[in-house]
Amino acid sequence: MRRLALSLSLVGIVLLGLMTTMTRTSTAQDATPAARGSIADTATHSVAGTWTWVNGEGEETFPSVTIFHTDGSYIEVLPWGAILTGVWQPTGENTAVVTQVINYLSDDGELVQGQGRAEVEVDEPGTTMIWQGAFLSRFQDGRTDIASDADDPGSISIGTRFEPQPMTSLDDLMLTPVPFGAGTPMAGTPTP
Repeated sequence: MRRLALSLSLVGIVLLGLMTTMTRTSTAQDATPAARGSIADTATHSVAGTWTWVNGEGEETFPSVTIFHTDGSYIEVLPWGAILTGVWQPTGENTAVVTQVINYLSDDGELVQGQGRAEVEVDEPGTTMIWQGAFLSRFQDGRTDIASDADDPGSISIGTRFEPQPMTSLDDLMLTPVPFGAGTPMAGTPTP
């Protein structure tokens, strides 16, 4: 009987310890999203989704594709294969801030980290987004360089929400504009 009581006591202690650990873990996990903004805020925000972009101006114009994930993460794929990652956070009903980063090797093989900051705004129908921001490259030796598409800290890119399209023939698909769904700027915004 004494062994049974001792065994039950040990089981009780182990269970109590597990419950305490689980409660602490649950509390810590719940606190993390609130610290950087509510996931509910990003999940239903007008920025969330996939966007095609027209970046730069004149001969420097190039397309890209971006996903603003509902958890506040961000990924952009450039036409030459480079991938920018980052985070975004709502600042209003149709506005958000974005912080992006990319690590790459320069033509000389030097390690570079590019960092961008931007403010974005989605128009009322939710189909066009304006990106205004700056991008800076920091070289391993301490030099900095402003990217050619952001010579002005107020450089603007135009985004168009990427929507599912109906099945079509190859001939009709070939007539689709490139970049797909090129945005129409909001009134008063320069066209890249």
